[in-house]
Amino acid sequence: MDFLDIFGQLDDPRIDRKKLHPMPEILLLTLCAVICGAESWDDIEMFDKSTLAFLRQYLPYEYGIPSDDRVRRFFRAIDTTQFPHLFVEWIRAWLSPEVAGKVVAIDGKTLRGSHDGGQSPIHWVSAFASEAGIVLGQIKTREKPMKSPLFLSY
Repeated sequence: MDFLDIFGQLDDPRIDRKKLHPMPEILLLTLCAVICGAESWDDIEMFDKSTLAFLRQYLPYEYGIPSDDRVRRFFRAIDTTQFPHLFVEWIRAWLSPEVAGKVVAIDGKTLRGSHDGGQSPIHWVSAFASEAGIVLGQIKTREKPMKSPLFLSY
């Protein structure tokens, strides 16, 4: 299964009259932009406007590239519990058999300079597939992360 097959299972949160751009088009353009270094909604829109011909090799993009606002609203509305499960399913399908079943390093970090007045600093826990060389996920936590990495198999 490829990226669009797996993420095609994602529930589209938009009402029908607001679906000018099909969900697979939003997902594909966002994936391509982020892989190429996009770090903001504006970056995604700018990247994709310059690569519309490339994207049309895979999907029609009948209405062109959605604005940064449309992309942002789409991602803010999706089910935040469903998306990570589909992401893990996609990564599993993508990993080669030699890498599957290997070690996942779990590591915590406190972001330096993120402490603001009465607010505590930002703490992150990351899962890293060492042999594949990819970050599987990150989550913000309330507590300070553990001192030493934890290793699990995937």
